[in-house]
Amino acid sequence: MRFANQPSFERQQEQLLLLRELNRVLERSQQALLNTNLKEIHANTARQKAIFMALNNAPTQAPGAEKQIGPPPSPERTATLQQEIAALQGRILEAGLLYAALLRRARRTTDLLARALANSASTYVPPQEMRR
Repeated sequence: MRFANQPSFERQQEQLLLLRELNRVLERSQQALLNTNLKEIHANTARQKAIFMALNNAPTQAPGAEKQIGPPPSPERTATLQQEIAALQGRILEAGLLYAALLRRARRTTDLLARALANSASTYVPPQEMRR
């Protein structure tokens, strides 16, 4: 029995594909951050936003209004799909937490370098060649 708030099997398959892509993008984002590849970080962030929008813009249909082609999926297949989605959501959560930790580390490093530059600016003496 399908509840009114439970997405259709087809929608769950679409969700699974989007979640797989989100997981890959998060992994690429982590690597880009470690490599300080700003262009790739921005591209991955834009892709993450697009995936979130696609996940949040699920088509809303009234119960029973779904057009199903072929026989309904078996309960076992539906349960397997839901388990796969749940496992992938757990991996995405872990990847997101790791990415957040990497971002905090990068922020601390940037703040440290900014303070070092600000504190040394008043004591900096240009090289002899630049003073002339």
